[in-house]
Amino acid sequence: PLWEGQHSPHLVLAMFSPRFGPPQPDWPQNVNVTGFPFLDAPDEPLDAGLERFVSEGERPLVFTLGSSAVRVAGEFYSVAAQAARRLNRRAVLVAGSAAAALRAGLPPTMTAVEWASYPGLFSHAAAVVHQGGVGTTAQALRAGVPQLVMPFAHDQFDNADRVRRLGCGRILRRTRLSERVLACELEALLANEGIAAAAREEGRCVREERGAAHAADVLVRRFA
Repeated sequence: PLWEGQHSPHLVLAMFSPRFGPPQPDWPQNVNVTGFPFLDAPDEPLDAGLERFVSEGERPLVFTLGSSAVRVAGEFYSVAAQAARRLNRRAVLVAGSAAAALRAGLPPTMTAVEWASYPGLFSHAAAVVHQGGVGTTAQALRAGVPQLVMPFAHDQFDNADRVRRLGCGRILRRTRLSERVLACELEALLANEGIAAAAREEGRCVREERGAAHAADVLVRRFA
Protein backbone atom coordinates (compact mmCIF):
# COMPACT_ATOMS: atom_id res chain seq x y z
CA PRO A 1 0.00 0.00 0.00
CA LEU A 2 2.96 2.39 0.37
CA TRP A 3 3.92 2.18 -3.29
CA GLU A 4 0.85 1.28 -5.35
CA GLY A 5 -2.91 1.49 -5.18
CA GLN A 6 -2.92 4.27 -2.60
CA HIS A 7 -4.94 6.69 -4.75
CA SER A 8 -8.62 5.83 -5.19
CA PRO A 9 -10.09 6.64 -8.62
CA HIS A 10 -13.16 8.02 -6.79
CA LEU A 11 -11.81 10.27 -4.03
CA VAL A 12 -8.62 10.89 -2.05
CA LEU A 13 -8.87 12.60 1.33
CA ALA A 14 -5.69 14.43 2.32
CA MET A 15 -6.37 14.76 6.04
CA PHE A 16 -4.09 17.62 6.99
CA SER A 17 -4.27 21.39 6.86
CA PRO A 18 -3.95 22.94 3.40
CA ARG A 19 -1.65 25.50 5.02
CA PHE A 20 0.59 22.69 6.29
CA GLY A 21 0.54 20.80 2.98
CA PRO A 22 -0.74 22.98 0.12
CA PRO A 23 -2.12 21.13 -2.95
CA GLN A 24 0.58 20.30 -5.50
CA PRO A 25 0.30 20.23 -9.32
CA ASP A 26 1.26 16.54 -9.53
CA TRP A 27 -1.50 15.37 -7.15
CA PRO A 28 -4.44 13.38 -8.56
CA GLN A 29 -7.33 15.61 -9.60
CA ASN A 30 -9.73 14.05 -7.08
CA VAL A 31 -7.70 14.95 -3.95
CA ASN A 32 -9.59 16.93 -1.32
CA VAL A 33 -7.52 18.52 1.47
CA THR A 34 -9.76 18.41 4.53
CA GLY A 35 -7.77 19.88 7.40
CA PHE A 36 -6.44 17.93 10.38
CA PRO A 37 -8.99 15.44 11.85
CA PHE A 38 -8.84 15.82 15.62
CA LEU A 39 -10.47 13.29 17.93
CA ASP A 40 -10.57 15.70 20.87
CA ALA A 41 -11.91 19.17 21.58
CA PRO A 42 -9.48 22.11 21.67
CA ASP A 43 -10.54 22.80 25.27
CA GLU A 44 -10.34 19.21 26.54
CA PRO A 45 -9.60 19.38 30.30
CA LEU A 46 -6.49 18.13 32.06
CA ASP A 47 -6.54 15.86 35.07
CA ALA A 48 -6.78 17.76 38.36
CA GLY A 49 -3.13 17.47 39.40
CA LEU A 50 -1.72 18.68 36.11
CA GLU A 51 -4.35 21.41 35.84
CA ARG A 52 -3.28 22.66 39.25
CA PHE A 53 0.41 22.64 38.28
CA VAL A 54 0.00 24.56 35.01
CA SER A 55 -2.22 27.12 36.71
CA GLU A 56 0.15 27.89 39.58
CA GLY A 57 2.73 29.97 37.71
CA GLU A 58 4.05 31.13 34.36
CA ARG A 59 3.37 29.06 31.28
CA PRO A 60 5.61 25.96 31.35
CA LEU A 61 7.75 24.50 28.63
CA VAL A 62 6.27 21.19 27.46
CA PHE A 63 8.53 18.32 26.38
CA THR A 64 6.98 15.30 24.68
CA LEU A 65 7.99 12.57 22.23
CA GLY A 66 4.53 11.47 21.10
CA SER A 67 3.45 7.85 21.03
CA SER A 68 6.50 6.16 19.48
CA ALA A 69 9.74 8.13 20.00
CA VAL A 70 8.96 8.18 23.73
CA ARG A 71 10.03 4.51 23.74
CA VAL A 72 13.54 5.43 22.55
CA ALA A 73 13.90 8.72 24.38
CA GLY A 74 17.48 8.18 25.53
CA GLU A 75 18.64 11.23 27.50
CA PHE A 76 16.00 13.55 26.06
CA TYR A 77 13.99 14.07 29.24
CA SER A 78 16.95 14.45 31.59
CA VAL A 79 18.51 16.97 29.19
CA ALA A 80 15.14 18.74 28.92
CA ALA A 81 14.92 19.12 32.69
CA GLN A 82 18.49 20.44 32.85
CA ALA A 83 17.81 22.95 30.08
CA ALA A 84 14.63 24.18 31.76
CA ARG A 85 16.51 24.58 35.04
CA ARG A 86 19.25 26.50 33.22
CA LEU A 87 16.62 28.90 31.84
CA ASN A 88 14.79 29.09 35.17
CA ARG A 89 11.59 27.95 33.46
CA ARG A 90 8.76 25.74 34.62
CA ALA A 91 8.37 22.50 32.66
CA VAL A 92 6.09 19.53 32.03
CA LEU A 93 7.67 16.31 30.77
CA VAL A 94 5.21 13.94 29.06
CA ALA A 95 7.38 10.87 29.41
CA GLY A 96 5.30 7.71 29.24
CA SER A 97 6.41 4.88 31.53
CA ALA A 98 9.53 6.83 32.59
CA ALA A 99 7.46 9.58 34.22
CA ALA A 100 7.46 8.23 37.78
CA ALA A 101 11.24 7.82 37.93
CA LEU A 102 11.78 11.26 36.41
CA ARG A 103 9.31 12.94 38.76
CA ALA A 104 11.24 11.80 41.81
CA GLY A 105 14.27 13.89 40.82
CA LEU A 106 12.52 17.06 39.64
CA PRO A 107 12.26 20.38 41.48
CA PRO A 108 8.81 21.78 42.40
CA THR A 109 8.88 23.93 39.26
CA MET A 110 8.70 20.83 37.06
CA THR A 111 6.59 17.73 36.78
CA ALA A 112 6.59 14.54 34.73
CA VAL A 113 3.42 12.77 33.64
CA GLU A 114 2.83 9.51 31.82
CA TRP A 115 0.16 10.99 29.55
CA ALA A 116 -1.71 14.27 29.12
CA SER A 117 -4.45 15.72 26.95
CA TYR A 118 -2.46 17.61 24.33
CA PRO A 119 -5.15 20.24 23.69
CA GLY A 120 -5.49 20.97 27.39
CA LEU A 121 -1.74 20.99 28.03
CA PHE A 122 -0.46 22.71 24.89
CA SER A 123 -2.89 25.59 25.34
CA HIS A 124 -1.07 26.38 28.61
CA ALA A 125 2.45 26.01 27.17
CA ALA A 126 5.05 28.70 26.56
CA ALA A 127 6.50 26.41 23.87
CA VAL A 128 6.32 22.73 22.91
CA VAL A 129 9.43 20.64 22.25
CA HIS A 130 8.53 17.46 20.37
CA GLN A 131 9.59 14.82 17.86
CA GLY A 132 7.61 16.02 14.87
CA GLY A 133 5.05 13.24 14.56
CA VAL A 134 2.11 14.52 12.52
CA GLY A 135 -0.38 14.14 15.38
CA THR A 136 1.78 16.03 17.88
CA THR A 137 2.63 18.65 15.26
CA ALA A 138 -1.03 19.18 14.41
CA GLN A 139 -1.95 19.59 18.08
CA ALA A 140 0.84 22.13 18.60
CA LEU A 141 -0.28 24.05 15.51
CA ARG A 142 -3.87 24.06 16.76
CA ALA A 143 -2.72 25.35 20.16
CA GLY A 144 -0.95 28.27 18.47
CA VAL A 145 2.28 27.95 20.45
CA PRO A 146 5.93 28.11 19.30
CA GLN A 147 7.52 24.74 18.55
CA LEU A 148 11.02 23.31 18.73
CA VAL A 149 11.00 20.12 16.67
CA MET A 150 13.64 17.40 17.08
CA PRO A 151 12.85 14.73 14.46
CA PHE A 152 13.65 11.06 15.10
CA ALA A 153 12.53 9.26 11.90
CA HIS A 154 10.17 8.90 8.93
CA ASP A 155 7.93 11.91 8.11
CA GLN A 156 9.10 13.81 11.18
CA PHE A 157 11.90 15.57 9.27
CA ASP A 158 9.45 16.82 6.65
CA ASN A 159 6.94 17.86 9.31
CA ALA A 160 9.65 19.80 11.14
CA ASP A 161 10.58 21.65 7.97
CA ARG A 162 6.94 22.52 7.30
CA VAL A 163 6.65 23.99 10.81
CA ARG A 164 9.78 26.04 10.13
CA ARG A 165 8.48 27.26 6.75
CA LEU A 166 5.20 28.31 8.35
CA GLY A 167 7.26 30.45 10.73
CA CYS A 168 5.88 28.61 13.78
CA GLY A 169 9.08 27.14 15.16
CA ARG A 170 12.67 25.99 14.89
CA ILE A 171 14.40 22.65 14.22
CA LEU A 172 16.95 20.96 16.47
CA ARG A 173 18.95 18.05 15.07
CA ARG A 174 18.90 15.12 17.46
CA THR A 175 22.68 14.74 17.22
CA ARG A 176 23.08 18.25 18.68
CA LEU A 177 20.98 17.58 21.78
CA SER A 178 22.69 18.81 24.96
CA GLU A 179 21.70 20.95 27.91
CA ARG A 180 23.50 24.01 26.50
CA VAL A 181 22.24 23.66 22.93
CA LEU A 182 18.65 22.94 23.98
CA ALA A 183 18.66 25.91 26.36
CA CYS A 184 20.06 28.19 23.64
CA GLU A 185 17.50 27.01 21.10
CA LEU A 186 14.65 27.52 23.53
CA GLU A 187 15.91 30.95 24.55
CA ALA A 188 16.01 32.00 20.88
CA LEU A 189 12.56 30.52 20.25
CA LEU A 190 10.95 32.24 23.22
CA ALA A 191 12.49 35.60 22.32
CA ASN A 192 11.23 35.53 18.72
CA GLU A 193 8.02 37.58 18.53
CA GLY A 194 7.65 36.74 14.84
CA ILE A 195 7.41 33.02 15.62
CA ALA A 196 4.93 33.67 18.43
CA ALA A 197 2.71 35.75 16.13
CA ALA A 198 2.87 33.21 13.30
CA ALA A 199 2.01 30.39 15.72
CA ARG A 200 -1.02 32.27 17.04
CA GLU A 201 -2.28 32.96 13.53
CA GLU A 202 -1.73 29.36 12.45
CA GLY A 203 -3.60 28.16 15.52
CA ARG A 204 -6.58 30.34 14.65
CA CYS A 205 -6.67 28.99 11.10
CA VAL A 206 -6.28 25.32 12.08
CA ARG A 207 -9.01 25.60 14.72
CA GLU A 208 -11.42 26.92 12.08
CA GLU A 209 -10.80 24.11 9.58
CA ARG A 210 -12.98 21.39 11.17
CA GLY A 211 -11.08 18.68 9.31
CA ALA A 212 -13.07 15.63 10.45
CA ALA A 213 -16.42 17.29 9.70
CA HIS A 214 -15.16 18.45 6.32
CA ALA A 215 -14.02 14.92 5.46
CA ALA A 216 -17.42 13.51 6.45
CA ASP A 217 -19.22 16.11 4.34
CA VAL A 218 -17.07 15.30 1.31
CA LEU A 219 -17.77 11.58 1.69
CA VAL A 220 -21.51 12.16 1.97
CA ARG A 221 -21.59 14.43 -1.11
CA ARG A 222 -19.55 11.92 -3.14
CA PHE A 223 -21.20 8.65 -2.16
CA ALA A 224 -24.64 9.29 -0.62
